[in-house]
Amino acid sequence: MSSIIKVDTIQNAAGGVPTAGDLGLNITGSVVQVVQANFASNSIVSSTTWSATAVEASITPTSSNNKIFISIYSGVDTNTTNRNLQATIYRNNTLNLYQGASPYFGYAVNDTGRIIIPILIQYTDSPATTSSVTYTLYHRSGGSYQTEMPGTFQTQQITLMEIAG
Repeated sequence: MSSIIKVDTIQNAAGGVPTAGDLGLNITGSVVQVVQANFASNSIVSSTTWSATAVEASITPTSSNNKIFISIYSGVDTNTTNRNLQATIYRNNTLNLYQGASPYFGYAVNDTGRIIIPILIQYTDSPATTSSVTYTLYHRSGGSYQTEMPGTFQTQQITLMEIAG
């Protein structure tokens, strides 16, 4: 046996329009939306200045209280011994999200000749906006030598998840 409920209006206990929370929707910690993109292009740097890669995605939060969980999978290729590459995430190409003791999330060191390794960077951001936000993977060389991201035969991926706050 099945039932059908038809109503013209739903109100909260105070007689007002219910919020998503009143209806059990968008409760804290739930995933509201997911954006994902894959990239195959590479970016080569020979400078200690941060450089944008092609790895980026945009998301428009549904609430300014929500957080954005960022997950980036990439790789590093350094073809000579004693080289390193640093990687970080920028919001809207202006704000480096990492504010720790070192200005990067990812760090790869090559001590043994050519090295091709995967890296995973994850971060939870609080952009406090309902406007579109773009997250981009940036990288730089640890010195005045060439490093490449991603490494040979590696695909890059960025995933953005809006988490209800």
